[in-house]
Amino acid sequence: MRLRYLSLALALVVSLFACRVQAQIIPTDFHAWFLGQVDGKPFGQQTLLDLAPLLPCVGSQLTPPNAVGERTKIWNPNTQQWTRVGFGEGQWVWLGQGVSAPPVLQPCGAAPPDLPPGTPVPTPVPSVDLTPLLTAIQAVYAQNERIFAADNQRSDAVERQIAAVDDRVKKHDEEPSWLRKYYPQLLSIVGGLVAGKFAWPQ
Repeated sequence: MRLRYLSLALALVVSLFACRVQAQIIPTDFHAWFLGQVDGKPFGQQTLLDLAPLLPCVGSQLTPPNAVGERTKIWNPNTQQWTRVGFGEGQWVWLGQGVSAPPVLQPCGAAPPDLPPGTPVPTPVPSVDLTPLLTAIQAVYAQNERIFAADNQRSDAVERQIAAVDDRVKKHDEEPSWLRKYYPQLLSIVGGLVAGKFAWPQ
């Protein structure tokens, strides 16, 4: 039982650790994620530049500057296409540009070379493949489940044996075996005494 709960706790800890060490986490709704990042911030190039260091950590990045030095598109990892987000429109937009090959992303936490010096970037987090460890934990958990089931079966068998012994002891106490064995002889002795002729049966 103790091993069973220990393996469960270990699996939970490893799962939480896996969530923390995953380098790239792609939002299920990247459009909503983007709107949440720019919500309450001024519409303009600087807001996008401030967001750029975080984008590789969610599987995205900005296009290089265009002819006028603006970066107007963002890679949408959900739909696998570049998406225009501004600027001639005067507000944030979301216009897909067609499916294309994914870009080569910067490492999570690495600042693109064209960002202004001193731009803060997220702390890079290493990517760790925990699949072998999780597989090993699942195997240990399965083994502990088998041990737990076998222990239960042994416990049930012991309880049945104890119940059988208790039943035999109860019968012995209520009707001793020696009484059953010698009951005919005792009757003969008592009968002989009553008749005045004591004789031990052969």
